[in-house]
Amino acid sequence: MGTLSTLSSSSLAATLRAEDFRLTAHPKQSMLEIIALPPAEHHFNTKAPMRLNLTERKEGLLPNRATESEVHFKIPSTNINQFQITLFICDNANTYCEKHVVAATWDEKERRLSEATQTFPRFSVKSQKFLERLENLERHSKLASYSKEKKESSPR
Repeated sequence: MGTLSTLSSSSLAATLRAEDFRLTAHPKQSMLEIIALPPAEHHFNTKAPMRLNLTERKEGLLPNRATESEVHFKIPSTNINQFQITLFICDNANTYCEKHVVAATWDEKERRLSEATQTFPRFSVKSQKFLERLENLERHSKLASYSKEKKESSPR
């Protein structure tokens, strides 16, 4: 079993409240199970997008099992190399949620995960309600724009 904790660069860490999630690896026959664990006092947003992207392949994998305290991915072959996982972390008080992307490398020979080669830009949002309001505002804005264009283009 391998464990990985990532460190964010200082410029990115200033924009985030939560630490990155930790990864553990469990090789089993012709499969590798990766388990993501949230930092203390945080949980995963199971309603938000979750994905594991393999560097060697274009398609991403959805989790096999996801709870607020663990997200499990099963990769069909242990011949994988680099991958990145995208998950949303929220504080337990539900005052904010953040998108976190963690990159890791599986070393089959050593049978362990290595430190992340790179952390990716992420963003912070206040809450799920904030995201919903933002989407509604964008939809309303598009409808208002469309109505205005329609009025202006119709013959008088």
